[in-house]
Amino acid sequence: MLWRNRLLMCKTETVYGTDSIPTGMANAILGVDVQVMPMEGNDVSRELDLPYMAAQGTIPAELHTKLPFKIELTPSGTAGVAPAWGPLLHACGCAQTIVATTSVSLFAGSGRGTRGR
Repeated sequence: MLWRNRLLMCKTETVYGTDSIPTGMANAILGVDVQVMPMEGNDVSRELDLPYMAAQGTIPAELHTKLPFKIELTPSGTAGVAPAWGPLLHACGCAQTIVATTSVSLFAGSGRGTRGR
């Protein structure tokens, strides 16, 4: 399935296993070229010895769902307030630093940064 535009909701879970209850005003993100791939994975061959000529049976393994999409990196509009797409980068292993007097800076979670010039 392919949709041109869809609204996505994302909010960081503060207590493990408890729904974070995202709201449309604070956590809505416009997704572009949203695709849903509900059953991705690999088929594992059973490799049975059959007494006749036939295809080998397979078992689906490593099943997961993919949801690729694109978003616009728009700011929140207020200094010191994180943008709505901040939790998406947090889910990808990035950290964010919010400075009340300036804008939002994002850093990769690996600890490797770029050198200043």
